Amino acid sequence: MNNHLIIGFLMLIGFGFHGQSQIKTNLAFNKERQQINKSGMVALSSWAAANIAIGSIGWATAQAEAKYFHQMNAFWNIVNLGISVPGLFQSKKDEEKKISNGKLIQKQYSTEQIYLINEALNVVYIGSGILLSNVADQYPKNEQRFQGYGKSMIFQGSFLLVFDLIQFLRHRNHRLNSSTLFFDQVSLSNNGFGFKYSFK
Repeated sequence: MNNHLIIGFLMLIGFGFHGQSQIKTNLAFNKERQQINKSGMVALSSWAAANIAIGSIGWATAQAEAKYFHQMNAFWNIVNLGISVPGLFQSKKDEEKKISNGKLIQKQYSTEQIYLINEALNVVYIGSGILLSNVADQYPKNEQRFQGYGKSMIFQGSFLLVFDLIQFLRHRNHRLNSSTLFFDQVSLSNNGFGFKYSFK
């Protein structure tokens, strides 16, 4: 009986040490995850700021189709800037914040899924731009506007296609290459997250 109590106590201590080590590892993982988010938002903010500046100048100085190309670039990147700047501050704010294991894995997979959804939207943006450019000649009064807007949508959608793919791969590779023990014990199924524990 006493032997069983001792074994049980030692196992409890072992789980306690494992849990403590796991939390530290996951906090480090979360900090690295936020660094990926932050560097991505810096890149997106820089792209947006450059396009707003160049687009505004082009909108004021260019003529015909080019004018509308620059105009859409400026408008599009006002939205990008509105997304990236708050995202940048949020990443910095969350970098040192403690997070539970369950919340961490939920956020990790959610982030990856968001970038995949964005990829699908980017294809829609590019396709819409191609369509708008192709039908522009059917609307003579707005042909130059539609041509400019369509080419801008293709241009911006192509950038976002590459950007979101890079961010997805960075997050995915970070998860797969991480030394954290927590992700070795988590699997994703159609019904949600599953947990497993194995003695090593």
